[in-house]
Amino acid sequence: MEDVSSPVTSLIKPHLVHLSGSGPDLGHAVVERDRELAAGKHPVAQPPVGPGSHVLVVHAGTSTNLRWSADGQARRERFHRGQSLINPAGWASRPRWEDDVELMLVALDPTWLEKLADEGGFRGTLEITPDYHRTDPFLAMMVERLVLEYEQKGPADPLYAQSLVQAVAAHVIKTAGSRATASPPLPPVCRRAGWRRSPTTSTPTSPNGSPWRTSPGSPP
Repeated sequence: MEDVSSPVTSLIKPHLVHLSGSGPDLGHAVVERDRELAAGKHPVAQPPVGPGSHVLVVHAGTSTNLRWSADGQARRERFHRGQSLINPAGWASRPRWEDDVELMLVALDPTWLEKLADEGGFRGTLEITPDYHRTDPFLAMMVERLVLEYEQKGPADPLYAQSLVQAVAAHVIKTAGSRATASPPLPPVCRRAGWRRSPTTSTPTSPNGSPWRTSPGSPP
């Protein structure tokens, strides 16, 4: 358990008011309970870039609203105790709470999570889908158990804590992970004509938006 007799800075998000946590003990993950001040009350501005780790956040206090940005659009949802969000590494969403909130957080190292996915047979580059309003009782329960392990009297059990981190990581891979696969190259005739692949279907599409149609005698 951490020595909380003196102020400790959050290793996940430095602008948070740190309450308890694992510190660097887990190596590839950080577990914390923090308090985030309402928008406009932060003594330190949030960084303009997304976090360096995949961050899981579970709301642990009274209900309040969260505002964030996604795809250039402003979003707003009501959060209740136990609801969560997943912020992938590098994803800058500028989350802003309307009231002070208590949060439980787990940060997962992207390289370690990718390796874990590979060992589990998840082939291809791992991508974590952002989810800013998630009702996932299993995830909330596991994160809470992790946080409580570092709030008990005496040191945390490293084997137990690591097993919980593995379970949380595996759940995130299963429920929020996807494989990023490269599309095959376009046929030469398509490239010469200025065709591109559709970003949603990967189907070759002409400059005027018409999809590629294969017919007898079509050039390769």
